[in-house]
Amino acid sequence: MKTIAVRLEDELHAQLVIVAHLFEQTVTETIRLAIESYLERQRSEGDLAARAEALVAEIDREAEARRRAIEDLLGEARGTDNTDVPEDEKSPKRRRGSGPKDKPEADPKPGSDGISSDGTES
Repeated sequence: MKTIAVRLEDELHAQLVIVAHLFEQTVTETIRLAIESYLERQRSEGDLAARAEALVAEIDREAEARRRAIEDLLGEARGTDNTDVPEDEKSPKRRRGSGPKDKPEADPKPGSDGISSDGTES
């Protein structure tokens, strides 16, 4: 059983206490019955089923995305790839330093072009 805290306006609380007293119930029991009644009404009258199905679909999409991310992570850690995953679903694999290196040519050493560092020919 869970315990919850509910904030009520003073007037609503006063009415709740009176209803509980009139039906010889505790305030907790009156709240529990009210919640059960509300949930049952949502099941029978509202669009609870449609909303629940949409939520399940969203949870499934998020779980699948996380599962693929974990598989990608483990695949990289193990040095394997995911050849069974379609190309459009694979995440790009980028590693630092793995691409071609375009290094600028090093500056010649002073004096190697026949001119000394003070600007005179050597």
